[in-house]
Amino acid sequence: MKKIIALLASAALMLSAASAFAYSDYAETETTKFLSALNIISGYEDGTFRPDNNITRSEIVRMLVWAQGKDYGYSGLPVEEKEKLNETEPLPYPDVDINSWDWGYWYQANSIGFINGFDDGTARPNENVTYAQLLKMLVSITGYEPYAASTGGYPDGYIFWASETGISKGVEFMPDAKVTRKDAAQLIYNAVNTPVCLVLGEKNGALEYQVMDGSADSTWKTLLELQQIYKAEGVVDSVSGDNADFRITSSKNFDKKAYDEKNSETVQLNRNGFELKKGETYTVLIEQLDTNDGEEFAVKYVFE
Repeated sequence: MKKIIALLASAALMLSAASAFAYSDYAETETTKFLSALNIISGYEDGTFRPDNNITRSEIVRMLVWAQGKDYGYSGLPVEEKEKLNETEPLPYPDVDINSWDWGYWYQANSIGFINGFDDGTARPNENVTYAQLLKMLVSITGYEPYAASTGGYPDGYIFWASETGISKGVEFMPDAKVTRKDAAQLIYNAVNTPVCLVLGEKNGALEYQVMDGSADSTWKTLLELQQIYKAEGVVDSVSGDNADFRITSSKNFDKKAYDEKNSETVQLNRNGFELKKGETYTVLIEQLDTNDGEEFAVKYVFE
């Protein structure tokens, strides 16, 4: 059996504590709870979410850094360390202050390559992001930028591929309108759960791409799988103290394998306070951990 160890922090995600992500001004949805669990979104210090407020470009960049899996902590570095980084790989935007909270996120996003500045060389970090701008970023981080660039470029090509892939599903918008926080959450949620497009290699001087949607010769991969986070459905066969035997009955790509009723596997799950009951079916997110003891996993989220 593989041992799945739940993060201590995941106690806040217990089914019995669904209010952990509750906001005083907004009824929580699966989307916002899911993104909160992945540290992609958060509310304000006063406990509000402000769903209809617009969102700045810096706020979006911070969210997308986490959507790709990890904040490398550049923003928390002393100024001297930031300046050393900037000497090696300069951040090209003069209007992103190296002393500001958002500098590290812009630096990381620029290194990854999913953002672009404006024609005048600025980033305009405090401007509100538009739907077209956000869709461009989301199409880029999911790997479809080459297709968007070849079918009209910005903004039409990106809007088309956002629709084609399902990234813009469920959101009505005008391209130049300012994105609301609730729509930003939905668009990012869609993107995180969209099959990514990866470079397979080069042939005759041209790059070859493949959509990782589980068809043909591809496996299922989203931004989650690229971070070694897997979504799985299973049945609790037994519960003993903090542990449960969890039989995975459905997963498109749990730990690099697909599972169904005919191809299931039982794993030992440390519940860490989650109310998992014998005989009940649950859908969970679990994260592979790098440990000295071999293959271990952490529960990231339990779906309602």
